[in-house]
Amino acid sequence: VGDYIPVAARHWEDMLKKYLIERAAIEPSISILPDENWVTFTLRYVVDLKKRRSTKDRLFTGILERIARTEGRVSVGASTLEVSLKQTPQMQ
Repeated sequence: VGDYIPVAARHWEDMLKKYLIERAAIEPSISILPDENWVTFTLRYVVDLKKRRSTKDRLFTGILERIARTEGRVSVGASTLEVSLKQTPQMQ
């Protein structure tokens, strides 16, 4: 994701000259937020508009591959809620 940073920085400098906006962090970053029994990671990165989906796919595929290599020491967790409708004789 670092390839696009110089381009984004130039465009952001132009925006700063034109609009009253704050200087943004353009470098990729990761934040970690603990919640209940989980840890949430947030990735921030600048990428060309046309490469958003493919970049996200490459990043998360790589993350999942590396997690798989930990042999169970690290795993992906998700809280889910399943709603089921059970039919009663009156509903049929």
